[in-house]
Amino acid sequence: MVVALFALNPYVIFFVSNLISEVFFMMFMLGAILAAERRDQAGWRWPLLAGAIAGAGYLARTAGIALLPGAIAYYIWKKQPRRALWFTLGMLPAVAGWIFWSRIHAAPGRDVITVTYTNYLDVYLLNVGWDNIDVILWHNVSALLESFGSLIFPQVIRGLLAKFILQ
Repeated sequence: MVVALFALNPYVIFFVSNLISEVFFMMFMLGAILAAERRDQAGWRWPLLAGAIAGAGYLARTAGIALLPGAIAYYIWKKQPRRALWFTLGMLPAVAGWIFWSRIHAAPGRDVITVTYTNYLDVYLLNVGWDNIDVILWHNVSALLESFGSLIFPQVIRGLLAKFILQ
């Protein structure tokens, strides 16, 4: 039943039927997870390969950076710190290479529009302060809960009732 609900979910159908990078990224993410989970061969090859695949996923979508701390935490939880190190070494060239390339090719402007599209950290530093952090956190948690609920009940209506149902 869970698989059927997932397969018929309008959001899944939307992302699969469009030529955007989510499915491409998911291919790398699943490949990294499969390589990280290999138990048949001990050693450094599979974690290094998993890190390299995760690095390719990071290059597809920079949100893939979450795979690095996630894999490190996973390997540490499994009491395999060497595998965490090899995973990191496999993913690091892609991450460091992209950060370096992005930095040397960054747009030189400091106006609001240029900063918005080129430097996420500066955008947050410009917009988030101690005077509004509670409002921003409240809105982000609310949006996160709504997005979890919309995986099961797609957002076909708007308003306060829909917010309550989804959360």
